[in-house]
Amino acid sequence: MISSVGNAQYLKTGLVKKDLSPHGKLKTSWYKIYWFYELNAGVRMLGSTSNHSSLGSGINANASMGYLFSEKFGLKGRIDYHSFRFTTGLSNPIAKGTAASISLEAMTNLLAFTSSQRFSSFRLNLHGGAGWTTYANHSFKQYRKEHGLSMDDPAINGNDDMGHIIFGLSPQYHFNGRVSINLDLTTFILVKQDFTFDNYNGIQHEGLGNLSALSFGITIRP
Repeated sequence: MISSVGNAQYLKTGLVKKDLSPHGKLKTSWYKIYWFYELNAGVRMLGSTSNHSSLGSGINANASMGYLFSEKFGLKGRIDYHSFRFTTGLSNPIAKGTAASISLEAMTNLLAFTSSQRFSSFRLNLHGGAGWTTYANHSFKQYRKEHGLSMDDPAINGNDDMGHIIFGLSPQYHFNGRVSINLDLTTFILVKQDFTFDNYNGIQHEGLGNLSALSFGITIRP
């Protein structure tokens, strides 16, 4: 009873309302909020090309939905969009491509394994898992279409479809029980990549491929 009266008086002051979790806790317990949603945008880096092309950085945008089972562990699904722009030595001087990735990841908060209370407003999420990436070189597909060439291949016609292993690190800062900002660095190890990303040149890719993305965004808990 004394505790209830004290809590009511504490809330009445209005001094800490912005720090409440959406589940009414006086002090935010992030692992008890369960569901979360993330939206990030940033830069796509790396990617293999042939000797006939140069590839700069591009756009990365990603969105995630996840669930925390405890303060230390959770799962999330993630969707990524990547853009590519090449300078080639062929008759088509500028080539463009896009890729989409779908991933399922496990995640853990590394700061939860420390005993310090100084990090209560932060998370340091290590995440990793596997998924599927499909890549389209638009100049390549347009060329084959104009010349009546077949694009009869598995999955999405004319695309390079690959599996991938994904892992990354994402620090977060919590403003309150609903909103935090995050910085994410993620790497995709591409499996069964058939061609280099400038596949307008028809150069086959050997070994594992890779992409990386550095993005900044927001995390929301309903």
